[in-house]
Amino acid sequence: MSVGGIAREGVWAQICGTRAVCTAAPSFTTMSRLPRRFPCHGHRGPPGEFVELGESSLDVSADPWLQNWLQLLHDRAGVTPILELGCGIGKDTAILIEAGFRVVAVDLSPRAVERARDAAPQAEFHIRDLRAPFPVTAGEVGVIIASLSLHYFVWVETLALVERIRTTLRPWGALLCRLNSTNDHNYGAIGYPRIEDNYYLVQGEPKRFFDQTSIDAVFATGWRKLSVAERVIARYSQPKVVWEVILERDA
Repeated sequence: MSVGGIAREGVWAQICGTRAVCTAAPSFTTMSRLPRRFPCHGHRGPPGEFVELGESSLDVSADPWLQNWLQLLHDRAGVTPILELGCGIGKDTAILIEAGFRVVAVDLSPRAVERARDAAPQAEFHIRDLRAPFPVTAGEVGVIIASLSLHYFVWVETLALVERIRTTLRPWGALLCRLNSTNDHNYGAIGYPRIEDNYYLVQGEPKRFFDQTSIDAVFATGWRKLSVAERVIARYSQPKVVWEVILERDA
């Protein structure tokens, strides 16, 4: 983990671990093509069926990422609910509820939300696109969590979504997010039709992949980075490479 600074390490290898990378200033191209409907997690299978990238179990022992940040969550959330964007089948929701937090969770997939309600019945769930208004009051949220849910959009919409997340947080509120890495070769970072830079049509769904440059770009204004680390996680059937990014909103 890196707090307040970023270091460079060696070439990525497909083993569980962490690396943080520092690169040059960002350069991104924006294009206009985007399928307008898509799930917040996973892919659609047959009509009405939700396929969760190999994630069929609520067991979180292989990917206990939130456990490392529970103290920060308690410090920043206070008595206000945590907003979870893209809750999927409720793995992280259940952890948050067990840790004593109130949770307002959002996902586009009714099937996923149905399973999430079973996993964390005390949470409040909403079925909606992340580009729709959030079901909370802007400027009053202490913590927002977005694990692998911010990568479905063209670049201009990604920037707009991140800015709306920022203004939903109160000053010094925290965002904990995980983003697909450009090294995530098992899950679409290579071999698929390009929509725009690092943004591909993967099995019929748009999917963005991030490097250090694009992370710096998307969080360039109004944020302070607390930790930026590239990790290999075992949440799905094959190793997946993600960026774990922890930030706070500036005053």
